Amino acid sequence: MQELFSLIGAALSLNRGALPAAYDAPYVMRSALLIAFLGGVSLTLGQSAVLFANQVTPRRFALLLFGGALAYVLGLVVWGATIWLVATYGLRQPVSLEAVLFAVCVGEAPMLFGVLVLLPYLGTGIHRILDVYSLLVVVVALSALMGVRLWEALLAAGLGWALRALLTTLLERPLGGVQLWLWRAASGQSTRIDLADALPELAVRPPRDRAPGGRP
Repeated sequence: MQELFSLIGAALSLNRGALPAAYDAPYVMRSALLIAFLGGVSLTLGQSAVLFANQVTPRRFALLLFGGALAYVLGLVVWGATIWLVATYGLRQPVSLEAVLFAVCVGEAPMLFGVLVLLPYLGTGIHRILDVYSLLVVVVALSALMGVRLWEALLAAGLGWALRALLTTLLERPLGGVQLWLWRAASGQSTRIDLADALPELAVRPPRDRAPGGRP
């Protein structure tokens, strides 16, 4: 547990010297993956208003929370793989795939505060700040592990992100039915209500524990 907190501290402080040393520690990938998973849990909690709008039961809420965090980690793995491809074959910067995945996972340390996205009015701004903070951690970690300058690490991360976005766009339509099936299986809802569509209804809907006349 102490190693986990040390790794989180090194990431949040953008400590370029401490990250390579942390990478050499035993079982460090387990800690890095745990950071990414917990960041996904926190961010999913921050976006849980959509689940409340869909009136998801507590058991299914927990299932969707776990599934959302797992999908978040899988997305990071894809991003790490695209960064590795760009760095190895595009920029001719030899680096191990494990090192890149480590950098991407520890970069999610700021997302441990993702639950703050749930705050009204401030949530969108907080999300953007966390996104930028997370990218900075990834760039610093890549720079330290690859032994390159920050702008080169930023280029690798940016090109990797663009490649992942392209792949996501190409696969969005073929996998659309799979995503809808997963939502129905996990939530028990036939259709998904977006928060923007649900807010007007929630705003005018009377509380359930009150009679139409306004008395409890």
